[in-house]
Amino acid sequence: MNGTGKRKGSGSGNKKGRAKEEGHGRVQCVAYSPCGTCVVSGHRDGTIQVWNGLTRLPQGDPLVGHDGFKGHVHCVVFHPDGKHVASASRDGSVRIWDIDQGVEVFSELQAHQGDVFGVAISPDGNRMISGGQDGVICLWSITASDIGFNVCKQDSLHVAEGAVNAVQFSPDGRRIASISSQGQIDLWETETGKHCGTMEGMISDSTERRPGAKHAISFSPCGQQIASASHQGAIQVWDLESQLPAGPPFKGHTDFVLSVAFSRDGKQLASSGWDGVVQIWNTSDGQAQDSPLVGHIGPVYAVSFHPEGQELVSAGWDGTVRFWNLNERYQYPFSSKDYSAVVLAVVFSSDGKTLYYSRRNGLIFSWDFEKGGLQRSAFVGHYRSVLSLSLSPDERILASSGFDHTVRRWDLDQDRPIGNAMVGHTDEVIQVVFSPGGDLLASCSRDMTVRLWNSRTGEAIGGPMEGHGYHVRSLAFHPDGTSLVSASKDNTLCLWDVSNQQVRVVMEGHDDWLRWVEFSPDGRLLASASNDQTVRLWDGQTGEPIGDPLRGHTEYVRCVTFHPSSKLLASSGFDGMIYFWDAQTGESLGSPLPAECQRPTQIRFSSNGHWLACGSDDGCVRIWDVNTRKLVMAPINENNETI
Repeated sequence: MNGTGKRKGSGSGNKKGRAKEEGHGRVQCVAYSPCGTCVVSGHRDGTIQVWNGLTRLPQGDPLVGHDGFKGHVHCVVFHPDGKHVASASRDGSVRIWDIDQGVEVFSELQAHQGDVFGVAISPDGNRMISGGQDGVICLWSITASDIGFNVCKQDSLHVAEGAVNAVQFSPDGRRIASISSQGQIDLWETETGKHCGTMEGMISDSTERRPGAKHAISFSPCGQQIASASHQGAIQVWDLESQLPAGPPFKGHTDFVLSVAFSRDGKQLASSGWDGVVQIWNTSDGQAQDSPLVGHIGPVYAVSFHPEGQELVSAGWDGTVRFWNLNERYQYPFSSKDYSAVVLAVVFSSDGKTLYYSRRNGLIFSWDFEKGGLQRSAFVGHYRSVLSLSLSPDERILASSGFDHTVRRWDLDQDRPIGNAMVGHTDEVIQVVFSPGGDLLASCSRDMTVRLWNSRTGEAIGGPMEGHGYHVRSLAFHPDGTSLVSASKDNTLCLWDVSNQQVRVVMEGHDDWLRWVEFSPDGRLLASASNDQTVRLWDGQTGEPIGDPLRGHTEYVRCVTFHPSSKLLASSGFDGMIYFWDAQTGESLGSPLPAECQRPTQIRFSSNGHWLACGSDDGCVRIWDVNTRKLVMAPINENNETI
């Protein structure tokens, strides 16, 4: 029975089970590995995708073996070793996969008539159960040897009525729970197969009115309770000793609940439903935690907790797998094809040969223009969006800051992080910049403060610099290193004395909050970008405004950057336009340049002044020739894709 399944695109020439070119389509199920480093998802087209749990990117090509669109993957579950996955499918089979090798260990374990809706593996890894449309629960024995797994059918259990929608082992492996298409929960002794209980409190035939809707169950980590999903937006938690409801139903969903999952500590329960939302519940009182997690379009078929509980993954009708940070209720959406995240920051090397860029998914990449591709694999360390990048003057260190409240340093010679994350801010760190001498790093945050750091040791210098009344969005060092400017959501800029960390000048003039600030390379000018749709110029020494606001953008101005000559200024806005300005006169230079994306993010001139790079919300970086204003490089990303 050793399988021959391959990853999609492995060169087998077998089109059976291949995903459509536009993507996998509906994601039916999802599961975290026991250690949390990996996620697998099962898809309507019969494929299984492995995801890196840290980077949240696909890991290899999809696993192909189930019978195409007749092989809807209803359920995926990890073996305790974290290296193998079992899948249940519409094609009537259960399959076991080695996800490291990307091949089937066993193919077409056939014991059911019709769909196999559920599969589970015992905590000791020695048993497997499957349940299906035929109302049968099959018990399988798993034996590990030097040559791999040996799987054989051991016994069958028959549910009284209806299909078996889901099966679960208790945490100690001594009991099996199943739930039927009628909503009936049955309990069985694993060793003897003896039926030992039935819970019938939430019987429903509504699945027929919801294509693909199935009842779901989940054991609590202590094994004393079980949660069941049902119609009418209700979730019931049962006491297994009394086999009675442990309390009133959890109510909040507005339609059929499709999935339930306990966190490892049992304090939280996650649910998802036909109403397109994910809800987190306190198991102690049955109350919802905050508002639902919204992002999927259409039904959410499955949820799975990260082992440490700080993250949740969900699978949906919209073809996406979404990773949710539960502490800050933030999501990373990915699909089988379009998994690139928004490009938030870009910075050139001084020779213009390398471009560093960061993404909302927490990754940092470097692009080699001479080789026309990635220079190195992603820098992985931030667990949320990387909002800012800065190169040290000697270009041996890259600094980054992010949503995770930290600043990090990266050794570009060794391609590795330097020390631990620099911790001090209490909210997202929106920007980090090196001082001209390279000995200092400055950072600003939503916590309304600016901080200085020793760039070599990572230690904080002094305490937080307080002067703004709202989020600090941007900052920049004067080229002589003696002063620092910060821009805030309080509509002001502050000019700081670096030596004593005190505010020297408060600059007012914008009518809405600031998004970006930058000194000209010669230090004579300062430019700021604002939500009031204008760019303003200021005296770099005194902080006095120069002339009238620069007007042209029809939406928020997101970023400004000076040309190395200090004579040219570029700005990008939410209107999708890039404007060029004469920095001396404030006059607009020609027609605005369409950014060719919905919303450009950050823009940067190369050090030689020949190129302008622009990040974007569509996940790509674009490069223009400054003199001709022509796009000289097609949209680039780490997948070498042109979109």
